[in-house]
Amino acid sequence: MSDELREQTKNIESLRLRAAANLYISQINDLDTLERLQRLVDKRRRELTEKMITNHPKYNQHN
Repeated sequence: MSDELREQTKNIESLRLRAAANLYISQINDLDTLERLQRLVDKRRRELTEKMITNHPKYNQHN
């Protein structure tokens, strides 16, 4: 294998490793975003549930 071909092969492998690392990092970021969104959804669900209970005549004698 010529030196030029060997160098090109190293460069290609380096690019492949960098692309794989970037993909892995983006997936981690996506998971972090999904977890944050899930926490927001859970919080909103709790708020709505509390509001429904508070406004329900069976649980609230003031309505």
